[in-house]
Amino acid sequence: MRRIIKRGERVPRQDFWEILLNKWFEIMDEYVLKSEDDLPYWHSERANTGFLAAAAWKIGALAIEEYFTKRVYSSKRYDGQCDLWIKYKNFEFSAEAKQLWRKEYDKESIGQKFRASAEQLGSIQNRRKGENSFCI
Repeated sequence: MRRIIKRGERVPRQDFWEILLNKWFEIMDEYVLKSEDDLPYWHSERANTGFLAAAAWKIGALAIEEYFTKRVYSSKRYDGQCDLWIKYKNFEFSAEAKQLWRKEYDKESIGQKFRASAEQLGSIQNRRKGENSFCI
């Protein structure tokens, strides 16, 4: 499904996610074909986050990776980074990515990764309107 969000078009959040994820998959498929079978997830969490950011730009959204933010852990403030921020009109979110290797694909490992990313999202001071975790 090829779709670019047009300027001024109202897109429900559910449709936005479907459009974004389909573009992400399309970009990764294109990479696999052009790189002669190199798979994006063989690389790092950061590389995969970059593919998602590229997908956001391709559909007309804004995205920035590894943006600086303030974090709070145990009442102490720290300078930190968040993996990804995406904005489309009044819908914006921050995302923390976690990468799992195939040998780790069990319920407990996936749960640990999501809990870790949720903790990181919860530590962001001046948090964005929506937060998301994703595992690759």
